Amino acid sequence: MAPDPVVQNTFLKYARLLAARGYVHNTLGNIVMRAPHPDYPHGIAYTKHAELSLEEMEAENIVITDIPTSRLLHGSRTTSIGHNLSREILRLRPDIQATIHVHDDSLIAFLGSGAFREVKMLSLDLPFVLGKPIHYVPAHVDVEADVSGVKDFIQGTNAVVLVGHGVTTLGRSLSEAYHRLNSLTAEVRRNIAAELLAARTGSQPHYRSQAEIDAMYRHADAINRGQQSRLRVMLVAIKTTVPPLTIADDVRKEIRAIDPLLPVLRINTPDDQLEGLLAQDRIVASLSTALGATAMVLASLGLFGLLSYRVARRTNEIGVRLAFGATRGEVIALVLRESGRLIAVGLVVGVAAAVMLARFVSARLFGVSATDPWTIAGAMLLLAIVACIAALIPARQAATVDPSVALRCD
Repeated sequence: MAPDPVVQNTFLKYARLLAARGYVHNTLGNIVMRAPHPDYPHGIAYTKHAELSLEEMEAENIVITDIPTSRLLHGSRTTSIGHNLSREILRLRPDIQATIHVHDDSLIAFLGSGAFREVKMLSLDLPFVLGKPIHYVPAHVDVEADVSGVKDFIQGTNAVVLVGHGVTTLGRSLSEAYHRLNSLTAEVRRNIAAELLAARTGSQPHYRSQAEIDAMYRHADAINRGQQSRLRVMLVAIKTTVPPLTIADDVRKEIRAIDPLLPVLRINTPDDQLEGLLAQDRIVASLSTALGATAMVLASLGLFGLLSYRVARRTNEIGVRLAFGATRGEVIALVLRESGRLIAVGLVVGVAAAVMLARFVSARLFGVSATDPWTIAGAMLLLAIVACIAALIPARQAATVDPSVALRCD
């Protein structure tokens, strides 16, 4: 039977990764990958032969065996005794496609110290990554030589710790088995560090409670399969006679008592909720007001400049009018009448444009329509007043023209 090059390359890739992380010290430790085959209901198992380390091996050192039996299908050298355990796991767990077995220094030392019987959970990630509790096989039980007892525990675990010997992690892919191994050994190192620091400071490590761990295992499968979208957000309304935020801690405690892993995203009062909902609209309204005020100032400056220019052009005419007896009030009225015509034209054009463009801002308005007549009338009045003030300055300047100076212009 010829090996699949893709499976071979994947095998060698993870053999190198395990060696690079320091898991490989000698010929002990192995990888087993299941590959489907039409002639073998359980598939076939890729592994390395005995008396060679994962660090040293090449493609020619890969052998293929049957899964229910140890019969070689490719290669001539036999596998190690540990292959019996991996084959039995693959036979009993159709969902598992790969196993990794290594002898990790930290794990062997941690359990071999006699001070600890299991790896405790400090972090949130390990239960989620493993998906099932760790199973510990006592040092006096050899499940590699006699696999008859494997069926009693293998359905309930994805990590088998052989106390004093090594650890085997299971995965729906070789990648998953690899990450489970890394997460488990990292948690071992965290346990060691936490215990040493606690002993030095006279404190106690804060391990996760069993209720928290059980809850993490319950949700692990959905998270590992990328099914977070199935989770739903629940909103709970609580009526209280005391200031709402004073009971926030009590609410969190009650929810944690129901499910330690049920996250409380936020606790808000109705006023806070409303403030959050309207925050964006208020920002838009503030920006619109600022831009509107800026536009009004620019329009006023433009009107003032235009009227000043027109008055300057008519200085001679204004001087003649004053010389023939026109009063200053009449001159002011003349300039204001002309300004009024410009203002009226601008207001008509502006209102027409506002009505046509109103639909673009209607979604941002509350309690008033975009074409509300009273709002439009108020805006027109405000703009007219501002425009009149802008026109009044050049009108007063025109009224102060000296007729003798004006007549000498040109």
